[in-house]
Amino acid sequence: HVLYRLSCRRDGVLQHDEQRQLRGAVFRFFAHARAAHLGCDTQHADHAGRHRVFGNRLGGEQKPALRHRGAGGIGDPETLKRFANVTADFGGRYAGLNPLHHLFPSDRERASPYQPSDRRYIDPIYINIAQLLASHNLPRTAALAEKRRAAFAKLEALPDVDYSSVWKAKSEVLEQAFAEFSGGPELDAFMTAGGEDLAQHGLFEARLAGEKPTKQRIAYRAFLQWIAD
Repeated sequence: HVLYRLSCRRDGVLQHDEQRQLRGAVFRFFAHARAAHLGCDTQHADHAGRHRVFGNRLGGEQKPALRHRGAGGIGDPETLKRFANVTADFGGRYAGLNPLHHLFPSDRERASPYQPSDRRYIDPIYINIAQLLASHNLPRTAALAEKRRAAFAKLEALPDVDYSSVWKAKSEVLEQAFAEFSGGPELDAFMTAGGEDLAQHGLFEARLAGEKPTKQRIAYRAFLQWIAD
C-alpha cells in the first residue's frame, strides 16, 4: 500500500489553528487524489499516544492508476516522486509504498501485486521511457518512442490501466533499447553483482515467454532490471 501520513505535533495535541491547517491539507490532498482518479481512504494512528498521524492509503492494485502526463498509461517512479512532492507541499512528512514486485510480462492480466512472479526484482512495466532516453544515447530508440507517442497518449487517456497494451507498447521500445545499447562496465558490474539469482531470473522469464533461453535473451532481462534499478 502507498501510505501518505500527514504528521501533527509530537505531543499529540493540536491547537485550533493547527486543526484548521490540517483539515485544509487533507482537503487539498483529496483534491489531487480525485484528479488522479485514485481510490483513497483515510487512516489514523496513535503511536503510544506520542505521535498522532493522519494519512491516506492507496491499495497496491490501485497504485499504477496514479499517473502523470507522459507516463505511458501507467504510474512509475517519476509519478510517485511527483506525488510525494505534492504531499510535502502541504506538510506531509512520510510516504511508504510496497516494492514494485515483478509480475508476469507474459500474462499481463495477472496484475495482482500480491501474487508476483518474483519479489526480488522490479517489474519492467514501471520503467520510465523518458528517463531511459535521457540517461542513454539511443537515437533509434528515441525515434521509435516518438513514433509511438500517439499510442502512449491513448493509453494515458484511459480511465483504467490497460496492462497488456501498456506492456506491449513499452516492451517494443525496451527491446529496441536493448538492441541498440552497446553495453558498458556499469551493466557488466550489475550483472556480476546479480550473480546466479539474476541469471536464473532471466532464464525463467525467457522460458515463461516461450523464448529459447539464449544468453542474449537472458541478458535482456538483466538489462531491464539494470534500467529499472
